Amino acid sequence: MMTIELPDVERSALSIGVQRAVTRSGLSKIDFARRCGVSPSTLALWIKGATVPTEANLSRVARLLGVTQDDLREGLPNLLPESAA
Repeated sequence: MMTIELPDVERSALSIGVQRAVTRSGLSKIDFARRCGVSPSTLALWIKGATVPTEANLSRVARLLGVTQDDLREGLPNLLPESAA
């Protein structure tokens, strides 16, 4: 498996993007992780910014939401949580 190295700012934006993706999906974190083909603990690490998704996993998350991988990397600025809209 290929490890993706990102600068802290990009890692943080991706972490925010994944968190917003989960929130907007309406799924539980467990169900979201399953639909992406990863464990809930892996999803939790993405959200914390401790690790980043592989390109394949990032692609699954993007497809699940109907957004691009770049949208996720930028923190999904157009998908703010409902309470912030």
